[in-house]
Amino acid sequence: MQMILAFLVLASLSGLVAAGSLGSPSIILSSNVRGASTSATITFTTATAGIIKNISLSSVNFDTSAAPTSFSCTGNGTTANITAATVTLSGTTLFATVTTPVQSTAAGTVVICTVQGLKNSAAPQNSATVAIVTQANSTGTDIDSGSATLSAITAGVLTQPSVILSSNVKASTSVSATIAFTVSSNPGQIKLVSVIGTNFDNTVNPTSAYSCNGLSAGIVYWVSNDLVLNVTTPATISASTAVTCIVSGLKNKATAAASSTGITITTATTTPTTLDTVNSVFFPAIFNAALVSPSIVLSSNVKATNVSVTVTFTTATAYSISKITLAGVNFDASVGPTSAYICSGVSAGTVAWNAGNLLLTVDTPASVPASTLIKCTVAGLKNAAAAASASLASISTDAGDGAYVSFPEILASASSPASAPDNSKSSASMYEFSALLIALFFVFA
Repeated sequence: MQMILAFLVLASLSGLVAAGSLGSPSIILSSNVRGASTSATITFTTATAGIIKNISLSSVNFDTSAAPTSFSCTGNGTTANITAATVTLSGTTLFATVTTPVQSTAAGTVVICTVQGLKNSAAPQNSATVAIVTQANSTGTDIDSGSATLSAITAGVLTQPSVILSSNVKASTSVSATIAFTVSSNPGQIKLVSVIGTNFDNTVNPTSAYSCNGLSAGIVYWVSNDLVLNVTTPATISASTAVTCIVSGLKNKATAAASSTGITITTATTTPTTLDTVNSVFFPAIFNAALVSPSIVLSSNVKATNVSVTVTFTTATAYSISKITLAGVNFDASVGPTSAYICSGVSAGTVAWNAGNLLLTVDTPASVPASTLIKCTVAGLKNAAAAASASLASISTDAGDGAYVSFPEILASASSPASAPDNSKSSASMYEFSALLIALFFVFA
């Protein structure tokens, strides 16, 4: 027995005994965004008792220009007998050396180590398998080893995105699209901006040069169905810069289409490597024809007040109207409305909430001539509980005609100053309201 024990000791010291397998190894980053400062939490359960001298992680993908600042561990709520350690990052290996390894860490100890001062790679990365190894005091012999998945490094996030059209009528030519977004805190050097999922006729090329605030000059073109802005001389822009670009010479598709949240906007380097991105951006509805002089007026603009709303527009073409939809309104949807509306230009009917929109249903639909003024009042509503800036709403008919319009500002009190209303459809006014465009997803509900 003594000989066997002596052999095992010698074998262990000479590295002949295989390392144990770490239990439940994992690595969690405090941020997975490319270029972001981050910390790493490394967790594992020891399989073998031993005095841990080194802990190494290989195949990591951090930015080597940022040196890690600290490494600390606990085990089962204590110090895990792993005292203060120095930590270095060399290439794809993170290596921690315990300053004064003294006591043995028992088998079955849940060890949690935190590395501070790391920085994620500048470009997005796929998830990776990282090897974790603990090593003994003096010989460097492996005690335990295992592997964990390092989550993917993702692109930054564009905020406040919007796409606004100068015309929302089908087959319209010379349409301008105003594309807006705010870059992340680490925007990088932007070469390309892609707008994916638009509803334009891509057989008609846009005017070659775009106009931008926040981004330098360049050209714009189609790549399949994606609208791509190519910056002539890319440069790193400041963090959180608001970018607004206007692309002209576009043509809407030949058929009417409901609004959608299918747009993706991305920024990328020359490579191209994605820098920032945002999904589910609102793309406005395309109407058969534009309603003329649309407006929405409230009997009161004060928050949480019982109100009526008056909707006015003039028809562009002759057709039978059976439904009128108001989307993007800012009322308390748990209240009202009074079931019957009052209208001139169409016959009587009922009104109800429908997926967050007000839906007016005409009892006896009849043909309405072109240039007919329609004015409808809906009572029994209540303004939203919080004050809010003017936002973008839409009025549409079941015939496919419609228009975007300003929904009035909701004030904190009757004495609060109100902004002057603006019901125009210019790209400038619509840009002011773009943050709430997603509310219009159900325009044709």
